[in-house]
Amino acid sequence: MNDLRYAFRQLLKNPGFTAIALLTLALGIAGNVIIFTIFNALFLRPLPFQDGERLVNLDEVAPKWNLEYTGVALEDLVNWREQNQTFESIGAWEDTSFHVSLKGEAQRMEAGRATYDLLDTLGIVPVCGRTFTAEEDKPRKGLVALLGYGFWKRTWAGDINVLGQTLSLDNVPHIIIGVLPPDIGPLARGQVIVPLARLPDETYGWYLEGAGRLKPGVTLERAREDLRRIHKSMISTRPVNEITSPRVTPLRERLLGDYRPVTYVLITAVGVVWVIACANVAGLMLARGLSRGKEISVRMALGASRRRVVRQVLVESLLLSALGGAIGTLLGQASLSALVRLFVNHFPAWIHFTMDWRFVLFCLGTTALTAALFGLMPAAKMVSQVNLQGALQASGSRTSGSANQRRSLNFLVVGEIGLALVLLINAGLLVQAFRNLQRIDPGFRADNVLTYAVAVPRIKYTNNQHIAFFEEHLAQVRALPGVKAASATTIVPLGGHSGTFFEIEGAAPRLKDEQEPVVLMRKAFPDYAEAMGLTVLSGRFFSETETRSNGVNATVVNESFAKRNWPKQDALGKRIRYPGGHSPWLTVIGVVKDIKHYGFDQPMRPGVYLPFHFAPEREMTIVVRTLIDPKALLPSIRAVIQKRDPDLPIFQIKTMAERVSESLWLRKSYSWLFGFFAGVALTMALGGIYGVISYAVGQRTNEIGIRMALGAQRGDVLRLILRHGVLLAGVGTAIGLFGAFAMTHLMRSLLVGINAGEPAIFISVPLLLTSVVGLACYLPARRATRVNPMVALRYE
Repeated sequence: MNDLRYAFRQLLKNPGFTAIALLTLALGIAGNVIIFTIFNALFLRPLPFQDGERLVNLDEVAPKWNLEYTGVALEDLVNWREQNQTFESIGAWEDTSFHVSLKGEAQRMEAGRATYDLLDTLGIVPVCGRTFTAEEDKPRKGLVALLGYGFWKRTWAGDINVLGQTLSLDNVPHIIIGVLPPDIGPLARGQVIVPLARLPDETYGWYLEGAGRLKPGVTLERAREDLRRIHKSMISTRPVNEITSPRVTPLRERLLGDYRPVTYVLITAVGVVWVIACANVAGLMLARGLSRGKEISVRMALGASRRRVVRQVLVESLLLSALGGAIGTLLGQASLSALVRLFVNHFPAWIHFTMDWRFVLFCLGTTALTAALFGLMPAAKMVSQVNLQGALQASGSRTSGSANQRRSLNFLVVGEIGLALVLLINAGLLVQAFRNLQRIDPGFRADNVLTYAVAVPRIKYTNNQHIAFFEEHLAQVRALPGVKAASATTIVPLGGHSGTFFEIEGAAPRLKDEQEPVVLMRKAFPDYAEAMGLTVLSGRFFSETETRSNGVNATVVNESFAKRNWPKQDALGKRIRYPGGHSPWLTVIGVVKDIKHYGFDQPMRPGVYLPFHFAPEREMTIVVRTLIDPKALLPSIRAVIQKRDPDLPIFQIKTMAERVSESLWLRKSYSWLFGFFAGVALTMALGGIYGVISYAVGQRTNEIGIRMALGAQRGDVLRLILRHGVLLAGVGTAIGLFGAFAMTHLMRSLLVGINAGEPAIFISVPLLLTSVVGLACYLPARRATRVNPMVALRYE
């Protein structure tokens, strides 16, 4: 307690030192608090399920189709469920949406279809009511529904009497049998869950997300082998299983794995900032400790042991660290809250960035480690090189410190500069990679384009009435003031995937092991190329002729499809059809330029467009190119819909500019966050070198005065001080270049579209750093040139 009281007095006695040290530590710890909280929420906190570590994601992979994930076919899932030896249970779901009319307002609600055993597999227990039965998971018998917790609270105010009531989904009444808890993991988007209610032999393709609960003690590899055995045994009755195979992944890794490399990179960045902060404060304490040499000598002369003095210094360090940690934790939490508000729509709904016991342990551990890191070196240096006789006999009130102590200060500054350069170079690479992505031509024009979806219920629009609806709706939208073009498609760019295969007329049969990529297939109305801003390389897009129900069977392909199937040939006039020989041939009437459909950093697949009438869909995305602000048209569009059908909502309302921004949000976020941390590191490093040079100038005041008295000019003194700073910067820069080059290889997966050893970055950033360091050295050097020789000599 005596040590603690003395430490408080020392900190209050030196407010400038205390303020700088606390600010430095707070910045270093705040960054770690932010990133650790994110890492904890994503990868350390248990999944919101019982025994979540035994849950796995089930999918299928098809290298021949160039698909890493195909989804799960229901027939495969049923056989895995019935014949496996390693799973307690297996279930699956698919995302969907329904029309719901609540309080007189039509809405499109996100929902899910799940097998009867999925909730038991995930360990989800309803808040009230029950889950589905196996009987309800059959066609025409599954007219029951489970409500999401938030939907229940908003609509029924948490009334338990909701059980047994009827909810109309797409004009079909469903009986409410239960309410789900708040945290339901991958099902969190669904406000309503209904039974899948489909037969295994129905042709739906690969469309399910599977989940399995491993038996206790079963390893992932054993589970994979078990499913592979079952999958291969089905080849005789299901030949396609020779192409596909099961994929078993820990559930957390499947849901959140995309965030892992980014989080690790940010952890490295804030770790470097923290080390720089510790080095900065260690340098401050070492410089301050050197000026306390006489005090330490008196203490030891009066009987204090080296251990006692070290303890006192460490108590000061711990106090500083505790105060800095408290400020840094508050600053980090406030900053994190702001970040979460910015990105709340991008993280899964079941992720919660809140404090828990891991967070408390991290903060306590960081505080203790910080105290040790910046406290041990100064304490050891203070007592290890104290010369009692020399210090007690010194006439001055301060000591200049040994050469070894000054070298320790220089070592800290060199390390700070090197680490700051590592972050600056990699931040420059990340930001440049992001800016390069923004400059990529996506193949479409995102400016002034509004998109929204309309889904026409089957029970209300029978006998192809949905075809007439979309035709009439597009005609009415085109007539609105401010509309340049309007069309519709099944999938807009950056809007998902729907794949199939096509047979090429006259093509040689593919070899057994030859890759046959899945073709991206979209259906569209006329004017789609104009509305989306596609580039037609040859031929033309669909006209009204091709989109009539009795029109010409035509198709438009992208350049990847044309190059793969007709290399060095003109694709126009070539014919394709669905495999099997029963579908009509489709004539290629146009070739469009590839677009960045899957993301700006993803390659394009072979793709085709089919006329809407060739296979009409009930859900379409309307694309409107405008002459005014796209969102300004929404009231008019809603009025058009309301006049035609008051129970029909529009949903997924976004401009194409918003879709582009959302596709880049993760890259933008970590690039600028990394850049921010690099900027903090640079500021700290500059503060460190400024402090060291200022300390050196202060310690050499008498020497400088003597030099000037003997004839040295101000320029000579300026060069003398600057030489010291430039030497430190040069050594730090050399070390930083090696570290930066090593780190770029670890970040290679994030540096898409840019050379990891980009010469412009590796040359410009060190030059910029050296210039800024030179400025930090110049200020104390300029002060040194103003030393009055007479005052210095009189002092000496």
